[in-house]
Amino acid sequence: MRADGHILVIGGAGVDQKGRPRATVQLRQSNPGHLYQGWGGVARNIAENLARLGLAVSLVSAVGDDAAGRGLLESCRACGIRTEATHVVPGQPTGGYLEVMDADGDLLVAVSDYGLLEDALSVAWWQGQAALFAEAQALVLDLNLPAPSLAAVLDLARASGLAVMVDPTSATHSVKLLPFLPQLYLVTPNAAEASVLCGWEVPAADPASAAAFSQDDMAMIARLPSRHSPPEAPCATAWCASPGRAASGRTRRRRCRPTRRWN
Repeated sequence: MRADGHILVIGGAGVDQKGRPRATVQLRQSNPGHLYQGWGGVARNIAENLARLGLAVSLVSAVGDDAAGRGLLESCRACGIRTEATHVVPGQPTGGYLEVMDADGDLLVAVSDYGLLEDALSVAWWQGQAALFAEAQALVLDLNLPAPSLAAVLDLARASGLAVMVDPTSATHSVKLLPFLPQLYLVTPNAAEASVLCGWEVPAADPASAAAFSQDDMAMIARLPSRHSPPEAPCATAWCASPGRAASGRTRRRRCRPTRRWN
């Protein structure tokens, strides 16, 4: 670990496509509405935000050898993201995320395709990347990585003493994180993802409230499920481990519990 090193961001980078109908969704038929397209991927989005804050950021991901992949990498470099460790996979299309919202702008259903990461960021590839972690000051990742690669990444992070921050990405992906919770410094789930990680249902009926959860020294921030909550509504409370203790994994595993409700 280097105190003046880059922030290592690992995970999905692709094309986001979103559709929002003008009225109540009618299933199994075309709905008039609006379509949006832009660069996305949880890891890429995080990397861009960090870079725009003036931080040194390296993105590790995989894109196809196509116009979308080239455009995505160009946009990353334009905002200051280092992309040397991002793979360009010949003969494959760049992955992405397709989302359908309801008329209020809340997620109705989505499909993601980041299968490129499984082959490009395999366990065998990670075994030769110790220097990438040794030169970093912190690690941020999403859970688009397959479980074996996730384990390899977290082993490298622990060996380099890096604090690990994770966006679980989806409730389905969150299951992969359960064996590694004691090693984490920060987790930022939404309500559905927090339910998987904590083993109990997060209250979601009231859009102006959220729950926070504790597991010894790990910080978990449960984000509101609604996109259109009042802007003054607080999201959650949080607490953090010391980065050294979190990176070493010297925490005791126990069931998460609610500690505070915002009203």
